Amino acid sequence: MKYKLLYIRKNFKLHEDGDRIRYLQSAVKMISDLHSPMEREHYLKQLASEFPDSSYEAMKLDLHEILLQSEKNRPDGDNKPILWNNVMNNERTAERTRKKIPTLLPAYHNAERLLLAIMMHDRDVCTHVETQLGDQFNVEAHAVLAAYLYAYYAQNSEPDASRYIAMLQDEQLESLASSIVMMGSGHGVNEQVIDDYIRQIRKVPMQEEVERKREERVRAERAGDHLRAAQIAIEIIALDKRLKST
Repeated sequence: MKYKLLYIRKNFKLHEDGDRIRYLQSAVKMISDLHSPMEREHYLKQLASEFPDSSYEAMKLDLHEILLQSEKNRPDGDNKPILWNNVMNNERTAERTRKKIPTLLPAYHNAERLLLAIMMHDRDVCTHVETQLGDQFNVEAHAVLAAYLYAYYAQNSEPDASRYIAMLQDEQLESLASSIVMMGSGHGVNEQVIDDYIRQIRKVPMQEEVERKREERVRAERAGDHLRAAQIAIEIIALDKRLKST
C-alpha cells in the first residue's frame, strides 16, 4: 500500500490545494480496499501525519462513507478491476472505468446493521437484543456478528470495538464489523427505536412465509384444486394478522 500511494502521487501537484485534496481522496479510496481494519487504520494515520493540515477525523469519515457505498453498490461477478496504477488526470480515467450496478438493500438489512452498530457501543442494548431476538438475524453474517457480540459482553463489561473485532479472526467479518461500528449509535436514541428495529427483523420470516403461501395458492388454483386454495387463503389471513400484531 505504501508503494501504491507513492506511485500515484506523481499524478498530482501536492503544493496546490485542489490537487492535494484530490490526492487524499484517491488515497483514502485505495486504503478502503484493504481487508484488515487495523491496516486501514495504520495507513490512514500515516496519511494524516504526512498532511497535518488535513483532519484525520475527516479522512476517517470519508473512509466510512466509501465502505458503506461499497456494500450498497457491490457489482455482480468476481472480477474486480485493478485501478490503483491507473490514476491519471486526477482519477477521471478510473471513474470512467469503475462501472458499478447500484442495488437497493432491503429495509430489514439496514435495520440489522443499525441495530448491530448500537449493540457494539452499548452492552445493555446488546443484552436486550439477545433476550428479544437472539440469533434470529436474517443475514447470516449479521447473525454471526451478533453471536460474537454476545460472547464478547459475557467476558467484558465495557464496549471496545478493537477487542471485539480482534475476536472475529476472519477478514470478511472484520471488514463488515469495522464498517458497521463506524455507523455509530446516535440513531438508536431510545428504546422505541431499538424495539422497532427488532420488530422489523422478526417480521421477515413471516413475510416470506406469506409470499410462499400466495405462490402455493396460485398453483392450487391453476391446478383446479379450489379447496386447497381456500385453505391456503385462510392460512394467509392468519399470518397477516400475526404480522400486524408483531
